Amino acid sequence: MPKKMKILARLTLILLLCAGLGSCARPFRFINYSLSNTPRYSLTVSPPYKNTYREKITVVSYNIKHSAKIREAIDLLEHNEDLAGADILLLQEMIPSAVEKIAAELDYNYVFYPAVVHPLIGENFGNAVLSKWPITYDENTILPPARKNGRHRVAVAAKLKINGQDVFVYSLHMGIFMKPGQRSRQIQGILDAIDKNTKYCIIAGDFNTIKKNDRDEIIETFSEAGYEHATANVDWTYNHWYFLNYKSVFDHIFVRGPKVWHSGKINDRRPSDHLPVWAEITL
Repeated sequence: MPKKMKILARLTLILLLCAGLGSCARPFRFINYSLSNTPRYSLTVSPPYKNTYREKITVVSYNIKHSAKIREAIDLLEHNEDLAGADILLLQEMIPSAVEKIAAELDYNYVFYPAVVHPLIGENFGNAVLSKWPITYDENTILPPARKNGRHRVAVAAKLKINGQDVFVYSLHMGIFMKPGQRSRQIQGILDAIDKNTKYCIIAGDFNTIKKNDRDEIIETFSEAGYEHATANVDWTYNHWYFLNYKSVFDHIFVRGPKVWHSGKINDRRPSDHLPVWAEITL
């Protein structure tokens, strides 16, 4: 099929899907949280790596669709050789019980902030930071909606104490259909809020970068701020029938300060429509 026809077919399918949602008897609406500091869920007991030194640190970013297949996700996180024992998990599309279950079974501390009450799930829904290292501080940033009265998205931040160093990490989930420049402005807002004295910073998550232009926009913004695209070698992380199985890179890890040794993705779509991405770094 010619490229223009493929694009037209995708747009037609998206419009039909939107029309179908709009005609449902039950309104498809998210209940947004407007306060950045509530509700908040956390567990900050003594972590396994409190008095440990580890030369290489593994960071994983994973959108676990609607937290629907947590058992499968835990099995993947526990048994895959690139993911098992990861120091930091940055998770999206989480609900409280799913975060608690992963943390309990895989021995993590965590902080979780929901952005909304999801209309299909009926539960608090947002992002989480899970860490084998002490979490000494956390905060939540509500990202400006892509459109007026639109669904809230959040960037959940935590300061971790790793090998005696402060490491600031973000788990974020951006909107899908955004105007040119909106993604870079949201990212720039996050970058501007980070203390200039912060030596080590990791920002990762689902950026919903469907098109190459979307990816180029965020990569350029991070690059200008001195961040390395740790997962630049990852070719795709998402495809779905409503995009006619078009493969795109939605999920990214960016770092400033740490050295990146290796990175990749896990080609297992059983737990989610996204693939987990990972990076191995040293401070």
